[in-house]
Amino acid sequence: YGTIFNIAPNEAWDCRNTTSKIPGVLSVRPIDTEKLTKLPDGTVQFSYSNGILGLNSYTINAGAAAGMDIVNLLINNPNDPTKYYVVRWNPALGAVGSKSYPLTADRESTIISLQTDEDDYTIVCNTQGVYETHGGDYTLIDAAPKTNLYTVDDYRLFALRRNVLSWCDPEDITDWSTGDAGQQIITDMKGTGTAIITLKDAVIAFSGKSMHILYGDDTGNYVMGDVIDHGCVGFRALAKTDNAVYFLDYDGLKVYSNGVVDIVSNKINYWIERANMDIIYVSAMAINGDYLYLSIPSTTSALNNLTFELNLKTGVFNLWNEAYKAFTKVGNKFYGAQYTGFVEIGTKTSHSEEWYHETPMRRSQFNPQTVSQIPVLVDLPQGSTLKLAYNVNDKTPSWVDLYTFTPKAQSQEVFIDIPMTILNNAAMYQLKFYGTGPCIIHELGSDGRVKIR
Repeated sequence: YGTIFNIAPNEAWDCRNTTSKIPGVLSVRPIDTEKLTKLPDGTVQFSYSNGILGLNSYTINAGAAAGMDIVNLLINNPNDPTKYYVVRWNPALGAVGSKSYPLTADRESTIISLQTDEDDYTIVCNTQGVYETHGGDYTLIDAAPKTNLYTVDDYRLFALRRNVLSWCDPEDITDWSTGDAGQQIITDMKGTGTAIITLKDAVIAFSGKSMHILYGDDTGNYVMGDVIDHGCVGFRALAKTDNAVYFLDYDGLKVYSNGVVDIVSNKINYWIERANMDIIYVSAMAINGDYLYLSIPSTTSALNNLTFELNLKTGVFNLWNEAYKAFTKVGNKFYGAQYTGFVEIGTKTSHSEEWYHETPMRRSQFNPQTVSQIPVLVDLPQGSTLKLAYNVNDKTPSWVDLYTFTPKAQSQEVFIDIPMTILNNAAMYQLKFYGTGPCIIHELGSDGRVKIR
């Protein structure tokens, strides 16, 4: 976790709404920008019980609209449970169309895109049926397994239903029984299927307690690899880079790469262990550039309400008070489905956003310390607030304000003199920066002015 005076690694004992997007400093994350909060009729707001049921994005590669970025949102009208829409939305143009979708009940769905040289297919998958469109109305793929666990590899759909992995013919997404279509029962799967993803032409199928990897490129040479005793909690709780798959297991955030599984969440297992395990399957994950985002439900929450930002290069975590149901990326835009709408993540300045950063506890039981000065280099624009507090109790923390910063138009060096009655012969202590609005803390002076008895 670094040291009490070392902001550069951007590590914290605890934090909220901070980010490591600016290397080597402590900064506050920009808030999200609302992009779509109403249904296509323009009158009905999203609701917690309905909202966005499925989300994906792609870039059109055929026809007159080639090159256009599209986000697909499956939405249920809370005023009429029999009506569903797939809204096609473009970052520049907004909603560019919507189609009725023939569901009969509220279901969480996977939306996937399959692109050929001639067509762009949008496929909506759930336990009631699988429907596709490539320009017209949604059409039922009657032979496709009824599940929301779908993925795409080499023009082929793969589906995981219970413990059966199926794949369609690469020439025809409606053919699941002839040609090069096929299936395999995963006899060693521990429990029922929970998630599916592809990596480097391999298909990885998860249950809650195991993962299984299908190697090969056609039905004639597919081989199922050995069982790996790590599982994934839900169908949105995984994401991939070019070389690795990250997934949330019941005992932490893990990464699979080159045949090896490692846990990468030691710094945040405190929160993962205290998540609402009854509904941990609703967790959502995505990767955007060098950052992984994981949204989970806290102890008593019925919805995702905590989001972790992991810097994949440095291993630094930050924690946000944000609720995301799903994520998607298209072009250089990164979006989240919240329970009340659809947002672009981290794109707007707000002076009302509350944040804090708690340093690790500095202990020196046998050599108590006296802190007399703490130098801080900070950017605090007008409209923002910033305070520094301290705590000397590791059992029942009690934060006491030490200093209130004054906003200025330029960077400022602040030398905080500590009264002799405070942090005098302290066996342990930690600091907390907190405030509202944009703020960048560039540096704390090297160990401040500390006297060891």
